[in-house]
Amino acid sequence: MSTGGGAITVPSLHVPGGVAAAIGGLAWVVKAAAILATGDQPPLVFEAAPLFFGVALTALALTSELRGGRRTTAVALGLLTVTAGVVAGVTEAVGQVWGPAIAASSLALIAGLLLLGHRSSSVPHRFAWWIGVSILPALVVGGLLSAINERRLEVSILTLGLMWMWLGGILLRTVTRAGAVEPRLGPASESN
Repeated sequence: MSTGGGAITVPSLHVPGGVAAAIGGLAWVVKAAAILATGDQPPLVFEAAPLFFGVALTALALTSELRGGRRTTAVALGLLTVTAGVVAGVTEAVGQVWGPAIAASSLALIAGLLLLGHRSSSVPHRFAWWIGVSILPALVVGGLLSAINERRLEVSILTLGLMWMWLGGILLRTVTRAGAVEPRLGPASESN
């Protein structure tokens, strides 16, 4: 529900955050599935995902219970993830992937997700924290699986992509629920 002056509302930020999380997750799912099935990575799919993850992180940080410096840091990490994601995507598009952009985006994303905290009363924020906690162990498991077959590394990317898609769904359902309980603004309908 909006307050005077056109303030941004929690539900209104959950829409772009949810859509971005779902798109980023879908990109990783498509990438992982393509590599598992064919051994070939589709162009730009992996590099584009951090941009969407950063948008989702920024929306979550802005709607979080964090205050002061922690909120500012989480928003900054979200924006850094977006910026580094754009650089990674552009450099991939021109054929010269700049590895530090992907690394910076990944580290900023993990730090931002962990900053959201597991004690939040918000389900989307807690779930996002769990994604942050899951990233490094998932990559370790993926690394171990890749020792068996290089393509098996993608199982962890596939799992993380599905988690991001799930987070997107949670955020979008939050908007639907909020819309259902918010009072309607405007004139009441009259019946004779």
